Amino acid sequence: MAAQTWEDVRVGTSTRKTLTYVPKNVEKSPALVISLHGMN
Repeated sequence: MAAQTWEDVRVGTSTRKTLTYVPKNVEKSPALVISLHGMN
């Protein structure tokens, strides 16, 4: 079963949301992919 989790992270005086997603077909030792983007 695929899983995703939303979390809040404080950065200075701002609160940012992060999403962690694990697909249901994930291998035993998968690569880690980090995707960052800004809105401002």
